Amino acid sequence: MIVAGDNFFDFDLNSFVEYGRKVRPQGVIAVYDVKDKELAKNYGLVRTGEDGKILEFQEKPSEPKTTLASSGIYWLPVETWGLLDTYIKGGHNTDQPGHYMRWLAETSGLHAFPLKGTWLDIGDLASYQKANAIVK
Repeated sequence: MIVAGDNFFDFDLNSFVEYGRKVRPQGVIAVYDVKDKELAKNYGLVRTGEDGKILEFQEKPSEPKTTLASSGIYWLPVETWGLLDTYIKGGHNTDQPGHYMRWLAETSGLHAFPLKGTWLDIGDLASYQKANAIVK
């Protein structure tokens, strides 16, 4: 499991891992529905099929097709670990994990797990202050 350090959330990770075990050998990205296309422009987004399989990624699009934000929370089973070496040796972008996730979705498949509860991407002062107010 990988959890980006700028996440603030209150959901149970056990259900996320359980879902990951069900769709194994494919990995899972936790997604959060921001419910607003204007707000969605600030996030990396995923479009899914009815089965939860990720069909498309959009990185901070000017015209979002979805409001499902990729949270930066990933469950990658051992079967996917060797693919990271293939990705790196292929000369792909190694700067941000989202690039690898997009590639993984296209090559071996990834599923989306919808988060319930509170999720914030602590990417600016306003979101930091909101998270701080929640924990006080």
